[in-house]
Amino acid sequence: MVTLSQLDHLVRLTERDVQGAAEQLASYRQDEPGKVARLLGIPVEELAAGSEELVDQIRSARRRSRSSRARQQAAKVTSLARRLEETALAEADNFVLDTGTFLDLVTSAATGTLVFDVEGRNGSIDIRFLRRLARACKGTVIQRLELRGTFLVIHYTAARARGFYRLLLHPGAPNDPVFVVQLGLLPEPPAAVAPRGPSIWEHLLDAVGRAA
Repeated sequence: MVTLSQLDHLVRLTERDVQGAAEQLASYRQDEPGKVARLLGIPVEELAAGSEELVDQIRSARRRSRSSRARQQAAKVTSLARRLEETALAEADNFVLDTGTFLDLVTSAATGTLVFDVEGRNGSIDIRFLRRLARACKGTVIQRLELRGTFLVIHYTAARARGFYRLLLHPGAPNDPVFVVQLGLLPEPPAAVAPRGPSIWEHLLDAVGRAA
């Protein structure tokens, strides 16, 4: 059964003048016009008869397909970024992030920049770098994930090792698309309580005791 990827592959082979590629493309057009039209997203009566026009239609369909996949992927990653915001826990000087959601986000985005926004203070990291790190660390378990100042701190354990990575976050967002995780302010440290002096009653009782 012919697929859009196969048609696109035949187009590339035809452009390189590979013997038999143009004939195979014409064969699909003749034998399965309804199937080819559905793959291209057009009515069968609009399917081009000439090879050059058919190649143009296949290219256009492939561009639309890639664009649609990119939109779906961006929507999924944006949803995971929202979940990362909702599940983040604020501690004294850092945010603890959900490791499962973070890994889902990294593996779902093919490219782009992940930006952490804490009340307008931004720090970003390239998603492709995170994907490479995830592949390199296969077999390790992320125990804790923290956003600490300008660092993303990953605590991990492996079969015979344990430790952490401190990944520096950079200002700006160098690569599109950009996925933003917005986090609130960290809690204020409790104010120091001044030692309480004696109350007026304590002064009075002390004076009565001395008089007695």
